[in-house]
Amino acid sequence: MAPKSPPEAAIRYRRTASADLVHTLNQLVEDLVKENRRLQRQLEKQESERVRTTEKEIARGLRTLQARLEKATAKPAVRRSAKAPTGN
Repeated sequence: MAPKSPPEAAIRYRRTASADLVHTLNQLVEDLVKENRRLQRQLEKQESERVRTTEKEIARGLRTLQARLEKATAKPAVRRSAKAPTGN
């Protein structure tokens, strides 16, 4: 006895379902690729903003240090002490 083969209509249905499935999967992959590219652009933008912010913070810190160094190494103002009484 030979195994029963499915009716021709069932074979056509499976082929159609398979084609639809492949089409759906291709569409999903395409959407995922688009979203991945969008997210990569967004990440690059945020990283460049973070670098700019970090550069600003570093520059401000260096200016503060420079001001402190200049203040510390500046010649001290000459102070005149009050004349001490001479013991006469």
